[in-house]
Amino acid sequence: MTAMQWLILIIAVLLLAPLVPWALRRRDFARQVRGSRPERKPTGRERPDVPGGAPNAAAESLALEAKMKSVQNAMGPR
Repeated sequence: MTAMQWLILIIAVLLLAPLVPWALRRRDFARQVRGSRPERKPTGRERPDVPGGAPNAAAESLALEAKMKSVQNAMGPR
């Protein structure tokens, strides 16, 4: 192969590489929606954060108070 053919091949691979996983995800999603493939459940690091128990009102109050103070510090005193 000549240098020009190698250059074209490398550029084609670089352009097509991100499209292959995107196309596979899209195809898999379409198959799940049609029902020809079972729905995939999130597992491991893909799982959204699920609270483990009852919310702690005191901790939430302190977190919101700290957030409001940080915004006041960023905006400056009124």
